[in-house]
Amino acid sequence: MNYSTVIWDWNGTLLDDLSLCGETLNKLLQRHDCEPIKEIESYKKIFGFPIIDYYKRAGFDFDKCSFDTLAHEYMDIYMPASLECGIVPNAKNVLAELSGRGVAQIVLSASEQSNLEQQVSHYGLNEYFTQLVGSNNIYGVSKIDAGKAWLRDNNIDPASAVMIGDTEHDFEVASAMGVDCILSSLGHRPRKALLATGQRVIDDLREILK
Repeated sequence: MNYSTVIWDWNGTLLDDLSLCGETLNKLLQRHDCEPIKEIESYKKIFGFPIIDYYKRAGFDFDKCSFDTLAHEYMDIYMPASLECGIVPNAKNVLAELSGRGVAQIVLSASEQSNLEQQVSHYGLNEYFTQLVGSNNIYGVSKIDAGKAWLRDNNIDPASAVMIGDTEHDFEVASAMGVDCILSSLGHRPRKALLATGQRVIDDLREILK
């Protein structure tokens, strides 16, 4: 099917921050005397939304340190380093090709709005997006409401749009918006977990162009 609108997730889908997120988590775990996550695949197995539940699975004790404090400490480590991690292989070429075909593209992210804008601008990708839709906080709760509001405010026919992400939450968001979904195995969740959603899973962003 041909789509006139592509709704991109950002972290792990376009921004290649998988390794950085694993490293940042371990720095925070060690800072708070918790056992680090030894392998990136182990990190991928526990990652998910809402982020507060993922922090619990990672081993943080909120009785010793609040989620609010941990979230701010995480971002203090993550944000500067995120400007060095790069974007996912072939991402820019795919964005350029879709743009050349006249496909409208937006980013729908659980990232805080100013952080999202800084990252997209830093990697020189603004020209490909008609809008960047982020969050008003750093807590990574959900982007369902923001996605539904964007569809409504822009009079987008859900049948004409597809969401591309790297987690089960992206599928949940797409379902709530009534749009199709494609999931990338290059990000923060195991391929097996993505396949369990029943959605198409790709291993290279260039597959989207087909």
